[in-house]
Amino acid sequence: MIRLAGSTRCSGRVEVHHNNSWGTVCDDGWDLNDAEVVCRELNCGSALKVPTSAHFRAGTGKIWLDHVTCSGNESSLTECQHSGFGSNTCERGQDAAVICSAVSVILTGSGSTRCSGRVEVYHNNSWGTVCDDGWGLNDAEVVCRQLNCGSALEAPQSAHFGAGTGQIWLDHVTCSGNESSLTECQHSGFGSNTCEHGQDAAVICSAVSVILTGSGSTRCSGRVEVYHNNSWGTVCDDGWGLNDAEVVCRQLNCGSALEAPQSAHFGAGTGQIWLDHVTCSGNESSLTECQHSGFGSNTCEHGQDAAVICSDPVRLAGSGSTRCSGRVEIFHNNIWGTVSDYKWNFNDAEVVCRQLNCGSALENPQFGHFGAATGQIWLSDVTCSGNEGSLTECQHSGWGNNYYGHYYDVGVICSGMIRLAGSTRCSGRVEVYHNNSWGTVCDDGWDLNDAEVVCRELNCGSALKVPTSAHFGAGTGKIWLDHVTCSGNESSLSECQHSGFGSNTCERGQDAAVICSAVSVILTGSTRCSGRVEVYHNNSWGTVCDDGWDLNDAEVVCRQLNCGSALEAPRSAHFGAGTGQTWLDHVTCSGNESSLTECQHSGFGSNTCEHGQDAAVICSDLIRLAGSGSTRCSGRVEIFHNNIWGTVSDYNWNLNNDEVVCRQLKCGTALENPQFGHFGEATGQIWLSAVTCSGNESSLTECRHSGWGNNYYGQYYDVGVICSACGRAVENSGSGPWQVSINHNGQFWCGGSLITNQWVLTAASCISHNLTEVHLSCHTQSDLTSGEVSLTVEDIICHPAFNNSTYENDICLLKLSAPVTFTDYIQPICLASQNSTFYNGTSSWVTDFSETGNSSFPNILQEVNAPVVGNNECQCYYEGDKAITENMICAMLQARKDSCQGNPGGPLMTKTGFAWVQSGVVSTDDGCAQPVRPAVFTRVSEYQNWISDTVTGMKPNFVTFTSPGTDNDLYFTCPTLSPPTVPTTVPTTVPSTVLTTSSTDDSVFDSGENLTHFTHFASLCLFAVLLHVVVTSSGM
Repeated sequence: MIRLAGSTRCSGRVEVHHNNSWGTVCDDGWDLNDAEVVCRELNCGSALKVPTSAHFRAGTGKIWLDHVTCSGNESSLTECQHSGFGSNTCERGQDAAVICSAVSVILTGSGSTRCSGRVEVYHNNSWGTVCDDGWGLNDAEVVCRQLNCGSALEAPQSAHFGAGTGQIWLDHVTCSGNESSLTECQHSGFGSNTCEHGQDAAVICSAVSVILTGSGSTRCSGRVEVYHNNSWGTVCDDGWGLNDAEVVCRQLNCGSALEAPQSAHFGAGTGQIWLDHVTCSGNESSLTECQHSGFGSNTCEHGQDAAVICSDPVRLAGSGSTRCSGRVEIFHNNIWGTVSDYKWNFNDAEVVCRQLNCGSALENPQFGHFGAATGQIWLSDVTCSGNEGSLTECQHSGWGNNYYGHYYDVGVICSGMIRLAGSTRCSGRVEVYHNNSWGTVCDDGWDLNDAEVVCRELNCGSALKVPTSAHFGAGTGKIWLDHVTCSGNESSLSECQHSGFGSNTCERGQDAAVICSAVSVILTGSTRCSGRVEVYHNNSWGTVCDDGWDLNDAEVVCRQLNCGSALEAPRSAHFGAGTGQTWLDHVTCSGNESSLTECQHSGFGSNTCEHGQDAAVICSDLIRLAGSGSTRCSGRVEIFHNNIWGTVSDYNWNLNNDEVVCRQLKCGTALENPQFGHFGEATGQIWLSAVTCSGNESSLTECRHSGWGNNYYGQYYDVGVICSACGRAVENSGSGPWQVSINHNGQFWCGGSLITNQWVLTAASCISHNLTEVHLSCHTQSDLTSGEVSLTVEDIICHPAFNNSTYENDICLLKLSAPVTFTDYIQPICLASQNSTFYNGTSSWVTDFSETGNSSFPNILQEVNAPVVGNNECQCYYEGDKAITENMICAMLQARKDSCQGNPGGPLMTKTGFAWVQSGVVSTDDGCAQPVRPAVFTRVSEYQNWISDTVTGMKPNFVTFTSPGTDNDLYFTCPTLSPPTVPTTVPTTVPSTVLTTSSTDDSVFDSGENLTHFTHFASLCLFAVLLHVVVTSSGM
């Protein structure tokens, strides 16, 4: 039921037999107690070591056991506690192993493998080394046979794999080569020697197929030689690159590949040239697994011998890792271990990236971003200045001194040796990394062949354009390359001919750039994030016609170009008329697409437009709002820096900071600053922390902060904002700009409110009539011609549970056939969220086209103060006539003025901070303006989920209104003699939410724009949108 694989009978990878097949054991929590049970079960003595990280190579098939916990006294491994057969979250690199005391020899040391390393023998309960006096191939042959490692290839001396510690057990070993164990050979006696550890003996067995050698070589750098047909031979450098070198470095436990030198960099070899045209993906476990032209098949000379330079003590590993991104691991004391992210920052990541020749640090992801490792955690509390040549030169808490688990394994994402700056991942200014710094490339002779190499190297498809004259802005620092000449087939720009690093006569205005085929949209005629929109199709660029062009469409373009959020969607060739094809027309995006071409449109090239109609965008550039439930003006704050998006920590965050973000995004003023990952936790970089704004800055990056990437908090603290893009009564606009008037045959029928750029909220009882017109932003019904725009209604969706007898669920949504453009006179209102509370006496207002008494047609927009009446008290007024449910909210209209008869649908509103929040929809009553009876409204907060699920495109903004104190309606009981009297004055207390209002007058038109209560507006219609509503029989 149990066996050891990959080495000897008493050392190797642990495998168990279950359900008719062999499978491995994961090393989560694997320790000497567990190993003790295995060794006893196999009659192999006691446990000596528990190597981790698939020390004896990764197994195949099932991983049968994980989280094994033994006391050490069990007679079988299956008697120990575990997570259940086949239940695990492990990878092959976590296969558990043991070395039992019946094993008397092992190979270890810096860069050792299972079949190559420093020889150590077990004696008197401890391991010790072997002195190299007289050490030769016969001795090594015995060791290799004993370890099932084939025959001996070399018998290195002088601590080739590093000096050991502790005892030197054997010296003057003399074997015939036929012994079954090293201790059977003649020697001077255990512990009898005059050696030092600098004389430790080693072996390289034939199971090892690659070594590094040559002039100036080290354990992890040198000329590559492979073992085949009983002899060593070199590798030809035809096509030799970093992917090939990566396999060699991994095979030798030498970390990651830094360079892949060609042309016999470490001197020319002799003898056979075994391999040529080697092509590795980089993931192979052995160089001989890569594609090649066949052993000995080549036309090379030894002047072409390939070589590698590996990172040696540091590598990047883990799930999703690449050569320049992954979990940081350090090689120490003969095993690989991780680094804790405690106090880890960008300076530390910068050292790792430089050490690996991977450019500069882009991110330092934490919390096990590349997966949690197992085994040793070597370093914690690392503190680098950023200038060190190696991570081990930085200050730290000591090897193995760590109090955190693998959940905190740190990772890095480095830029690599080439990048595109100033735009997107696949378009921008070309920059290369050399001599520990980034520099640009001069555009002398720069052409599509050169760009082709860059695009291929970055996995960005093929080259489309080669903009010149610093098209994406001038770089800074060195100009590294000039007169670059590529054939187009090179794997890296550095392989192309050039004038030499730093040798040029160029100026900054000559920085080379590329646009690769992975980019399908660009902006021209202005800046990187504003301009005329052009798309790539059928091998040419063309413009987009502005028919129906709006902010949703612009949002997609801005996101696609890493330009933040859309601020404007200019039409009529705002940035000049293009030339050539007009590829797209009638573009209709929801705003969530990842590419403009994913949106609905009339078909490529299908249009009747002229270039005077070319569409454009203006984006926010370096800032955006994102996350779960985000809208254009609410979401998690993200900043674009160093070519990637990152979040902002909520440490010291306040409303002044919010105010700057909202202003920068043209989203009005700040309503809330939700913290603790309110819009979901991001991944990757946290760019800013301890941000301190005065509130007057034009950009968040102008505020004081702790420095880019200097953050000690996790993504749980990502800050968000909610801006008042809704509920703003703009100065001098004259009315609530969300007010909607719905007419029948030219006469007013009911009210409504605009909640997005394409949806109107009203009452379901209104939709039972044959409606024909809807008007926005009018003060009177007598003048509807100024600025009139005619549209149709695309859809009418009323609540499916609406009851026209009880008026329960009296709520409905109208979708306009086209979005409206927000102006000072047309704005959406905020909606009360499901967590809102409106206590008894909360000051509220009603505005609609209504009239006192029983007038059949109101002409003037009215404003009425209506303090909330709690549901318990409201029920007392209605007694048994009507059930006041939790889906309703009541308000007492002052001076017995009501908005009920024949015109439901208008908003009941309350002010919070700088914005108006709709708490109710005017529903019905038993008569208009009846004495001592509150009006009943549909409670908006109870329908947040229904509204959110129904509305498409731009989402409405829900804002939480919280009444202060306690709700006295909870304890209200109906009087026994007579109903309560009507209040004679308006309550003066203004409820507060997260923000407090700054106005002393909480009417709709405060700050010098108030209307006299109960009087008419001036007869002026500043803007009207005439909407012809098509109501099908099914919608009646």
